[in-house]
Amino acid sequence: MPSTKQSLIYRQHVIDLHHWIATVFSGSGPEVESAHADLLASFHPTFTMVTTAGDLVGLEQVKDLFRRNQGLRPGMEIEIADCEIIQTSGSMVAVRYRETQRTGSEQNTRLSIALLEHTSNGVVWRYLHETAIEDRQP
Repeated sequence: MPSTKQSLIYRQHVIDLHHWIATVFSGSGPEVESAHADLLASFHPTFTMVTTAGDLVGLEQVKDLFRRNQGLRPGMEIEIADCEIIQTSGSMVAVRYRETQRTGSEQNTRLSIALLEHTSNGVVWRYLHETAIEDRQP
């Protein structure tokens, strides 16, 4: 398993990436362009994901999603919880986390597993699998 410092780096990257997503989707403020650039730089060129609808999509589809939805969810917030590293292999880690998205009165939650790689340029996302789960109120 990675050291405590490495674990914190991966967990913080999961939080940062979702902050950038919320910034891009909410479209609020001058930081949107910077967040969009940071977001796209976080994905490996061969990135793929399974969406909550069960669709397998690649990086070009993900980029298009961010472009099409920029600014369409004002006030969007994303909360990351229960983030833990569940497996490591060389420069790769598998991270499981719970993500809750809120926009106004709408809320949805998903449980995700991501495969992240630590490269000389930082952490990049190789794979993501999202599963929609029933919202749990505190």
